[in-house]
Amino acid sequence: MSLGKHFKKIRKNRGFSQIVVSQEIISQGTYSKFEAEIRDIDASVFFHLLNRMNISLEEFEYIRNDYSYGEKQEIIHQFFKLN
Repeated sequence: MSLGKHFKKIRKNRGFSQIVVSQEIISQGTYSKFEAEIRDIDASVFFHLLNRMNISLEEFEYIRNDYSYGEKQEIIHQFFKLN
């Protein structure tokens, strides 16, 4: 599953419509194509969409990795867990 499909999964789980998420950031049609993996978006739009859904990049990566940490995130997580 790539970025668009993860956005769709998160959006639906949080009860947002495509119109609400994309409003004033990107056209709803372009957003729909992004979720369908037909079109890519640039990084600034990506971060604005994350912000709109109130999700951090770290949380997005955690969800994208099937609710597990990547190697780097796991090291950081374990470090802070010890402190």
